[in-house]
Amino acid sequence: MMDVSSEQKEPVALVDGIEARIYMQGSNLYYWVNGDGIYKYDTKTGNTERIAHITNEIYDYIVNENFLYYSIDSYEKRELSGLYYYHLADNTNEKLVSRDGVEIIGLVEDGCIYSFYDNGQKLLYHYDRTTGKSTPISSRAKFCVTYGDKILYVNPEDNDHIYQMDSNGNNSIPIIHKRGSDLKISNGWLYIVGSGYSDYRNYFRYNLETGVIETLPESFSGEIIGPNE
Repeated sequence: MMDVSSEQKEPVALVDGIEARIYMQGSNLYYWVNGDGIYKYDTKTGNTERIAHITNEIYDYIVNENFLYYSIDSYEKRELSGLYYYHLADNTNEKLVSRDGVEIIGLVEDGCIYSFYDNGQKLLYHYDRTTGKSTPISSRAKFCVTYGDKILYVNPEDNDHIYQMDSNGNNSIPIIHKRGSDLKISNGWLYIVGSGYSDYRNYFRYNLETGVIETLPESFSGEIIGPNE
């Protein structure tokens, strides 16, 4: 479980050459090196291995046990831009969507949730692996994260309170009466960066199973990269 105590710890250098976003999944840290691919660093053993040899510049990615989704956003070669599926067992690629600036929000049971900007508006889409089709979900959701087959998000139409909806955009309901400016999930907890007059600069976490809300210490701040053990 994530340590949210106020104890200060010295930083430790784990790997060199990181040029893209990193995140944790269990005891593994994933990172991308430009022109070389995506790597996995095991924090328990200290072993590093390249899991995907992708030489193009990656805009975003998310890793599953057997596959990963990644996106490319290329101004020089616009035909490369889009959402891709990479099968880790045989190192095969498949382009799923042709679109600039695809951000991968998270995995759901039958595919993934992604977003992009169109005419200044951020649009949310669901890609279904079984049908090979993308379906628009919402143009109002902000700071989205996925949990199981649900999408949790900040609703700007309701004073930035936190809502939940199905992965197809149905059954949108409020779940937390707090205003948020960022959301992340780790080990069954939804971490919330507060916003608005009452919650500004406060940090909370919400248990997705029990519904318990905890206020985190004032010293807790920064970005949650991803779940750890």
